[in-house]
Amino acid sequence: MHSNKRRKREFWQGKKRSAILLAMVIPLAAGCSKSQSASVPDDASHPTPVHLYTVAEETARRRIQAVGSLYALEESVLSSEVEGRVAEVLADVGDTVKAN
Repeated sequence: MHSNKRRKREFWQGKKRSAILLAMVIPLAAGCSKSQSASVPDDASHPTPVHLYTVAEETARRRIQAVGSLYALEESVLSSEVEGRVAEVLADVGDTVKAN
């Protein structure tokens, strides 16, 4: 299931990169035309403004705030075989123990 999500994410990331590349190439191709536009005379006193942007790849992190409850996927019921009070706990979670 996770690989399916990863494939979808990689697919859309590839689509985004293709769209960015296409958005950069189309203006360049349009600027390579040999004919001059009839509506704009060859006048050096009216230069066309140009904006340059640096494109960089970066990781975007999503942060979601939500209210709700968390439940475990699996649950276990623990009970003792005899009644009594636990006087001392000699092991912690993750400790290695040996049987006597």
